[in-house]
Amino acid sequence: MKKIFFMIIFIFGLMSADEISTGEGVRMPETGTAVLKANGEKEIMLDSMKISAEIKRNISTTTYELTFYNPNSRILEGEFEFPLLNGQTVTGYALDINGKMRDGVVVEKEKARQTFEAVERQNIDPGILEKTKGNNYKTRIYPIPANGYRKIRITYEEILPKENGSVIYYLPLNYKNQVKDFSLEIKVPEQELKPEFISKISNMEFDNLKTGYYAEINKKDFMPDQSIKFYIKSDNKEKVYTERKGNEAYFLSSFSVNSGEKERKKSKKITLVWDTSNSGNNRNISEEIRFLDLYFKYLDNVDVTLITFGNKVSDPKAYKVALGEWNELKNTLEGLYYDGETRFQNLDFKKYKGDEIIFVTDGLLSYGKEREKQGKRPVVTVNSSKTADENYLRAAALQTSGKYIDLNTGDAEKALENMKSENYRLISYNYNKNDIAEVYPPVWEGNSDDFSFAGKMKKTKAEITVNFGYGNVITETRKVFINSIEKNDGVSRLWAGKKIEGLSKDYENNRDEIVKTAKEYGIVTDDTTLIVLDRIDDYVKYEIVPPAELQEEYFKLTENVKKEKVNQKKKALAESVQILGGIKKWYMKDFSVKADNDKIKTNVISGNVGVAGSNFAKQGAIDSQVVPIESVKMLSIREVGVSSVGSVVNDGTVFSEGASVGLELIGNGDSLEWSIGTDKEEKSRIKVKAWSPDEVYLKELEKTPREQIMAKYFELKKEYSNQPSFFIDTADFMLKNEMKDEAVQVLSNISEMKLESPELLKTYGYKLLELNKAAEAVEVFKELVKIKGEDPQSYRDLAMAYEKNNSYQEALDTYYVVLSRSWDGRFTQIKDVVLKEMNRLIAVHSKLNISKIDKKLIYPMPLDIRVTLEWTADNSDIDLYFTDPFNETGYYGNRLTKIGSRLSGDITQGFGPEEFALRKAPDGTYAVKAKYFGDSRQNLVGPITLRVVMYTNYGTKKEKSEEIMVRVKDRKEMLEIGELIFKN
Repeated sequence: MKKIFFMIIFIFGLMSADEISTGEGVRMPETGTAVLKANGEKEIMLDSMKISAEIKRNISTTTYELTFYNPNSRILEGEFEFPLLNGQTVTGYALDINGKMRDGVVVEKEKARQTFEAVERQNIDPGILEKTKGNNYKTRIYPIPANGYRKIRITYEEILPKENGSVIYYLPLNYKNQVKDFSLEIKVPEQELKPEFISKISNMEFDNLKTGYYAEINKKDFMPDQSIKFYIKSDNKEKVYTERKGNEAYFLSSFSVNSGEKERKKSKKITLVWDTSNSGNNRNISEEIRFLDLYFKYLDNVDVTLITFGNKVSDPKAYKVALGEWNELKNTLEGLYYDGETRFQNLDFKKYKGDEIIFVTDGLLSYGKEREKQGKRPVVTVNSSKTADENYLRAAALQTSGKYIDLNTGDAEKALENMKSENYRLISYNYNKNDIAEVYPPVWEGNSDDFSFAGKMKKTKAEITVNFGYGNVITETRKVFINSIEKNDGVSRLWAGKKIEGLSKDYENNRDEIVKTAKEYGIVTDDTTLIVLDRIDDYVKYEIVPPAELQEEYFKLTENVKKEKVNQKKKALAESVQILGGIKKWYMKDFSVKADNDKIKTNVISGNVGVAGSNFAKQGAIDSQVVPIESVKMLSIREVGVSSVGSVVNDGTVFSEGASVGLELIGNGDSLEWSIGTDKEEKSRIKVKAWSPDEVYLKELEKTPREQIMAKYFELKKEYSNQPSFFIDTADFMLKNEMKDEAVQVLSNISEMKLESPELLKTYGYKLLELNKAAEAVEVFKELVKIKGEDPQSYRDLAMAYEKNNSYQEALDTYYVVLSRSWDGRFTQIKDVVLKEMNRLIAVHSKLNISKIDKKLIYPMPLDIRVTLEWTADNSDIDLYFTDPFNETGYYGNRLTKIGSRLSGDITQGFGPEEFALRKAPDGTYAVKAKYFGDSRQNLVGPITLRVVMYTNYGTKKEKSEEIMVRVKDRKEMLEIGELIFKN
């Protein structure tokens, strides 16, 4: 079967340049075509086209009802694509279901996609309409019956532009095939003066209605290839429309303003804020410098303060531009490196001095939502990147009466001319907040003579003053009186559209509110979609509120669903209670071991001797009780957050302050080693294995003098910038060389890569926790929950980050999410681990609000020793091994040892965690190992990163912990993680 492209170019913003004048008030539409795609032998035909338009003053609503005919002998799915003009918004979509048109409802785009695909697999009628790039849309229609018909209806609204004081309505029709049935009707109610056609179909004319005008035409076997355009004469008086919808009332007002430009005052002092984050490598730096060169020559003499920022903000540095010469500053800018994440929240424009701030950036956030703190000085945003957040950059400029300079056109000279003039703009609204709320747009620049705004009404009468001018100087004031609340359908939706447009200036920061508003008022956005389903059962199953005619039945059915949800939560909690019951039985059991100290194995390396009266070893002659260590591959371990119980000495021997109880780690002679001395005079010491690089770039860095490491890194980055492991390994290397600030910067490049990989996000988040960057880790794990929310591990990771960030209540609530939900069967055992973590949090932080926590899940469980293992890969199996002083090893085949060490459930299909817990630990040495058992990943992203945390006195005031991260590559590989020496 060949793919058929059915070109429908009769509608939606398609016209040629000679069809409409280019007056200031009229927008030239973007080039585009409407296309119906379907796989079929014969071309799908447009059987009928019915168009209706209604224009109330300057607001138009246009509806297309299109019927398609499938001449093929099999069922097809159609995909209909069409463009709209800027300012036109889709507000309605309907599909015929059993011969009756059913309206679509707005839901989140991802939910609509998942629902459509699930329903389509059942051969049931779904329809979906979504926004694509720019202001383009597409609708997926299924099924189009064999030798049958399918009908869709699409509605869009707009506030019409003005030209020479008249409102212009344009309906492009340029279809080159005959349509069996064609009809067009236009209503212009509440209009005194007759609309005048500029272009029309044959003898179409406007006739009088009681309170307006009406035009209609009906044709058979007609080719609609003549566009419709007419104007409606309008005065400059304020027009006000109102609507009451439920308990809310809305207004919309529009009027003409005296827009224009005036000369801009030259700046004498400038703060130049320059983005040096990694995404700067995608900017056209030479064009930015050329623009500054032109601007500084125009200013002639100016003082410039340079501030650079990426993952941190530089100290300000002063420069002078004299007679347009700025070589010193120019050389500085040309010598900058672009590296690390973008952290706008570190910028405070309130503190920056000067007549204006020139902000050179692409505006893209690495993650999170925080932006810079805005001040009152004008901000000129300068962008030269094709992948920029232009909405934000425009808003940042407009909010401060600044300028947005787009250098993507390559026309720095035109940008300079823009800098010389000041635009007419909206400065402020004045109104009583007891009468009016939520007025939009918040900012506006006079690129036309027409201005419209909308708001919510709290009373039936109100007054609002709108102030316009240049900069912050008011030159024009308009008062608008709202005298009553009338019924004008669509005003609430137009208000919502203006709200969404205003919020979209900072889309990422306002995404949740945009989606909420779009769903409530039925508007298609980048993140919302219109969907039509055939069966009421599907609306119930996928929790989509249907159109009005089905809602009574829907809400009756959803009562049962709500009860089922409550039952599911009860079942999930009961499951958690049952798991806790098993833990309690273990926790309360007496595992006391009576053993001769001489029988306790030290399990330390050959070369250490036992010390009488202790379970520890001291350097000296070989002890006859030494147990040979299993042949394992040793880790390349570096010091990570080592507790203060130990200190480093030159000879590599490690001692402890005799009476203290703490975590002691021992590897072999080449790895991280802690030991405990036999008296109080001996001090704790740590021995760390030297880094053994096995990557080419690490070998290059090893050979580089410390003062040249950053320069070498930038050189290597050119080759390895697409490898996340390069940044992780290099950050580790810099930490080893006591370059923590540089390490944090290097690691943060991962956030600029915009890779929605759960494995990468986990690795990055864990590294941030390791670096004590808990606030940043919270943002990373929030992102992980968004894209991998079906996995309980995502919530546990976020809870751990909250806890490290001292956000204890958020941590508790997030742990409880894991315990109060049902999860995929492969991950049920995670509750075993989380129960201990949640109860430890409650025990350590007594001021937490535990009112929402099921009391049957609260049970304090302090432990002498606890070890947890998690890893970054799905569909993989890592096993935890724990050997006690009696040389008994606990693992998935021996989950409970004689002394009572207990392994949580064996998670064999990804992420972990696995845990060893021991309530009462005998004195002695405990060895921790991990084995890379297997991997069933279809997409091998790379090596798996393991994170191991070892605790002593877990859940008590004496708690101490150590965290180690390593990567594994080889399956069946056994890794010696370290050892704990415990002393009561």
